[in-house]
Amino acid sequence: MKKNFQILCFTLAFIVLSAPVLLAQKLVQATPESAGVSSERLARLTETLESCVELEKLPGTVTLVARSGKIIYYDATGNSDLERDIPMERNSIFRIASQTKVLVSIGIMMLQEEGKLLISDPVGKYIPAFNTTSVAVPEADGSYSVVDAHRPITLRDLLTHTSGIGYGQGIAADLWEQAGIQGWYFADREEPILETVTRMAALPFDAQPGEQYVYGYNTDILGAVLEIVSGEPLDVFLKRHIFDPVGMHDTYFYLPEEKKERLAVVYSASDNRLERAPDPGGMTGQGLYVSGPRTSFSGGAGCLSTAMDYAIFLQMMLNKGTYNGQDSLSVIAWV
Repeated sequence: MKKNFQILCFTLAFIVLSAPVLLAQKLVQATPESAGVSSERLARLTETLESCVELEKLPGTVTLVARSGKIIYYDATGNSDLERDIPMERNSIFRIASQTKVLVSIGIMMLQEEGKLLISDPVGKYIPAFNTTSVAVPEADGSYSVVDAHRPITLRDLLTHTSGIGYGQGIAADLWEQAGIQGWYFADREEPILETVTRMAALPFDAQPGEQYVYGYNTDILGAVLEIVSGEPLDVFLKRHIFDPVGMHDTYFYLPEEKKERLAVVYSASDNRLERAPDPGGMTGQGLYVSGPRTSFSGGAGCLSTAMDYAIFLQMMLNKGTYNGQDSLSVIAWV
């Protein structure tokens, strides 16, 4: 039986070990012992990951462990592409899926810090279609009715996934399917993200604003808000304000042609074996992140990155907005 999940061919492990938080201007390579960690114990991690690859539980992994600004473990094992026998490298690039949400959420906090928005603002202030929204309510006979939302959805609701907006597979899934808006994959769309979320606003949501935690398109909507407020495409904003300043030079929504061979293939687990995952836009196991229309920037799941790039971002967050002499966020935004 095919299991209902996918395996990314990596273990993107950023392990923050218990220690006082130290401001690290830049991550540096160091011995485990210099950070108070046992090399012998870390060797067990190597053995475990290599065993998972040998048993075909994982195609390959990249693992990075840092403590107090020191990289004490950074290793790759297995393959990034099983069919072509391409070995996994430490600089292999992965679809980081929902880790994109953190990047976009930080972008929203930057705009608040600049006084360009407030997270208490209603979404309709920026995307008028959200001024009036509705909610699907299940009925005893298995059908559902549609009622008006009790109040406007705010940016804070989106940041905390309490807007009531799911991934289009909830109570009114039939209407979301008719609209062609379901699931997190956007790379095949020739429609800009603002157009997609504007159409989304007319569909019934899964819960009243502020009443339930519902994981869904919240950060995709925030990405559209970010584009409107900043006046820049989402990829340009993140590159200019986060990626370039801190040195995340391998993080993108769509890969440059010269880096396409570094993109790790996604596999599914089926009958105790790994199968190349099918793609909505092709049979490469990589989606359309190289050859797609490059039009829709999904703030909820669209980014590609490396273990090192994301470790840099996480260290910046531990530093409360500072990395390598660059101040991306002030301490005010972290209170």
